[in-house]
Amino acid sequence: MDKKKILVFVLKLAITGLVFVWIDRTFGFPRIAETLAEADFRFFIAAILLHVISIVFGAWQWRIILKTAGFVLVKSRRLNFITRECSLTISYSEQLQATPLRWRLCTKRKKA
Repeated sequence: MDKKKILVFVLKLAITGLVFVWIDRTFGFPRIAETLAEADFRFFIAAILLHVISIVFGAWQWRIILKTAGFVLVKSRRLNFITRECSLTISYSEQLQATPLRWRLCTKRKKA
């Protein structure tokens, strides 16, 4: 394994450990466990559902924007459960060959 990767891993592990120590000294894990036991998880579930709905409508919004801009959308197996139209595939657009894009939402522009 590369020394740089090992160093980064150890640094992340040390920072995570320091955060846990700080949390334990500031709040105490028994107090956190007690608070979580008393929590109403319906709000947590509602927040997750609202987040998923926000993602779906955001994907739909981008689909409309890209179609308006003249891009042809492709179907993909990735994230198909969200949009069934948009695709977040790693590729390039025909007009944007010079600029490498890691994530893109369409294959090509419609010819005018």
